[in-house]
Amino acid sequence: MKPLKLLFFLGALILAASGLKASRKVPGEPYTVGHSNRGLLIDDVPRVLTTGAIHYPRSTPAMWDSLMKKAKAGGLNTIDTYVFWNLHEPRKGHYDFATDRANLPLFLQLAQD
Repeated sequence: MKPLKLLFFLGALILAASGLKASRKVPGEPYTVGHSNRGLLIDDVPRVLTTGAIHYPRSTPAMWDSLMKKAKAGGLNTIDTYVFWNLHEPRKGHYDFATDRANLPLFLQLAQD
């Protein structure tokens, strides 16, 4: 995966988990992200990102939804994660984004929901 695509996935994860989904008028409409002298602006609205990490390969896919719900109940509005490249490219040129704990698309979808 190219670094730009990886950055897109991580950015999508942050925005998806930040509670902005419900405020979108058109699905897929791009967000605007900026800053003021007081902090972060998303769609020109000041936002405070309260974040916690879930390392998806260190838990099972069956646990992800529950972990995210607990994080939200605890007051978090953003989930961050590392992308464990050694998991996704176990051998040079062989990629895995679908099996068990390597299912990053599923993890991101759960974060968006």
